Amino acid sequence: MARSPIKVKHGKESLVSHSGLVLVGDLLEATELKQRPAQTDIYCDQRKFTHADIAFAMAGLISVGKPHYDAIESFRSNPGFFNNALGISDCPSSTTLAPEIGTVGGAADP
Repeated sequence: MARSPIKVKHGKESLVSHSGLVLVGDLLEATELKQRPAQTDIYCDQRKFTHADIAFAMAGLISVGKPHYDAIESFRSNPGFFNNALGISDCPSSTTLAPEIGTVGGAADP
């Protein structure tokens, strides 16, 4: 799904650290990473989330300076902006995110 171009203009609104998630989401979309994890042989028990949803959620956390899995819980209470900015279908819980990131990371080891 192609997004409309991002336009930056001068205004009186305050920007918060989470504003950058929109740019991160667009960059992730431009890399076509959503198609790549689906082509791997990584097994995932959690069928509710794609590999891309898991990877994008973690990238979102890292981009706002909250690289710990438990930080995802603050976005789950009001997931609209987080999900829309990153283009993910749903926001995984910390108990889902941690083992899935471990599975993906373990699959990347030689």
